[in-house]
Amino acid sequence: MSFSPESRRKPIETRDAAVFETGTTVTIRGFELRYACATLVWCAIILWVSITPNPPGREFFLLPMADKIVHFCGYALLCWLASMSLRKAGRPYRIETLIIVPLVFSILFGILNELIQMTVEARSDELADVVADALGAVVVQAGFLCRRRRISEV
Repeated sequence: MSFSPESRRKPIETRDAAVFETGTTVTIRGFELRYACATLVWCAIILWVSITPNPPGREFFLLPMADKIVHFCGYALLCWLASMSLRKAGRPYRIETLIIVPLVFSILFGILNELIQMTVEARSDELADVVADALGAVVVQAGFLCRRRRISEV
């Protein structure tokens, strides 16, 4: 007798959220809790650095293109965390959802971040930063797609 992953989900008693435990994975409304929390913490770190007029490690940004490399890596990590919160949730999401939702979330967060920086003195908003953010997210999702295709070919 076989069980589907859906049948092994045990509800956890809570008041406000649909929370399920699948083995060692805890999900809240379709997001794996650890990765969802890590995504929110990373968003908070990005916002804190963005609104701080003199963030720590500012001297690193004197190197050419260092700012864009940091944007690329930071938003690649954000997209990876958001993607993993969906992938590890134990739900049968379609591949389009697993790719597009984290990608759109990361890009919109990058745009929002630049709009917020417009209001911060001693910080500037740049379109090139949004492009670096989007490229980081796209590269992560392209990596997931390539990995998925490679696994399905085996």
